[in-house]
Amino acid sequence: MRKKVILGAIGILILGVAFIFYSYDWFLGKQERVLTGTARPEFPYNDYTIDEMNKMYPQEIDYNSIATVQTPEETYAKLKEYLINGNNENVLSLFSPKNKEIYKKEFEEVKKNNKLNEVVSMLKDIKKDENNCFDGRCTYIMQDENKSEIDFIKTSQGVWLIDSL
Repeated sequence: MRKKVILGAIGILILGVAFIFYSYDWFLGKQERVLTGTARPEFPYNDYTIDEMNKMYPQEIDYNSIATVQTPEETYAKLKEYLINGNNENVLSLFSPKNKEIYKKEFEEVKKNNKLNEVVSMLKDIKKDENNCFDGRCTYIMQDENKSEIDFIKTSQGVWLIDSL
């Protein structure tokens, strides 16, 4: 009888300690979510719904409120400069991420065929198309006979990158 009481007490003690460790781990996990702002700060620390998260942390960026660090004109001038110097890595840093690979292949081909000067001579002065600038996107018109267009896109860091050339 005494063995059963001792074994029962040890079992209850082990379960109690396990419950304490589990509860502490649960609490720390919930506190981490509270600190990141994805859970309510009051017990039982429920997670916010997607709608509540979208209201608290809107995903839309107001590009007009972002200070411009590098204008489209500056980006275009750097493009010309980097092409003249033959620096493909810096040239690619001026393009939006979605088009980087496309232009990488094109510039490698141009460099391989020694047509860099030809490409640079095609890059004429640009002028902003006032009717085609909105929400972090802007189109510039090249001052050549074809009136070619260059699209720029503003990053959340305020840098205008070339979206299409």
